[in-house]
Amino acid sequence: MGMLAEVCASLGFTYSRLRNFDEMFKFYQRALELSNQLSREDIELIDTNIGSLYHVKAVMYELEGRSEEATNYHRHADAAFNKALRYSWKSFPYITYGYYKLCIGENQEAIALLHQGYQNGVLDKDTIEFDHTEDVILLEDLKHELAGHDDIRFPASVIALYLKCVAQERHGDSVGVHSTLSQLRHEIASCDFTVYYTETSSPTHMKAMSWSLLGYACMSVDCWHQAQEAFESALEILPDYWKATENLKRAKAKLL
Repeated sequence: MGMLAEVCASLGFTYSRLRNFDEMFKFYQRALELSNQLSREDIELIDTNIGSLYHVKAVMYELEGRSEEATNYHRHADAAFNKALRYSWKSFPYITYGYYKLCIGENQEAIALLHQGYQNGVLDKDTIEFDHTEDVILLEDLKHELAGHDDIRFPASVIALYLKCVAQERHGDSVGVHSTLSQLRHEIASCDFTVYYTETSSPTHMKAMSWSLLGYACMSVDCWHQAQEAFESALEILPDYWKATENLKRAKAKLL
């Protein structure tokens, strides 16, 4: 029975990678019916992925003007994320739930969740991935970085601080966002990107994208000198990084 639960969980994950949400959900639900045979980490992953799926579905229904269905899926997303937090100390559920709270405008809760996600990420050395299954919920900066790629990954500690900056800016916490910007800059500068799982990209690309994230965060609060420095750092690592080149031009234009 334990093997069946693990097979169902693995099939759910495989179908999530294939963007077949119906099959993903079917096998994840079957795995959860056998949850006493699964590890806490497996349950946390399943519930977090289900929460993300519900988030995507809620936004798709919102875009179609189907508010009742959207509200229902938001309720399911929140419940799945809350359940995931009970099973693990890892960064993934906290950051994913924090991202959800950021997207729905609950910025204070997002800040708290992302802060915990950062602290957990320092310990677990995990990565957070974004791919095109999430196009409808992606922040514009992340959507821009994803263009031309199947997926992008960041160290959990880095993406948590970037998203925390966004949440603080939206919350109107100018003191907090500048403090987090400094923390994010230090995190990127001191991070050993070679210890992170990258799958489809390299540690070098991940490092360059992380500097780009800092640049985006700086631009959002009109710190154009710091944004310029961040994009220049990205281009020192990847000279043909056209997205950083575009953003560097924007930053320089603001300083003229």
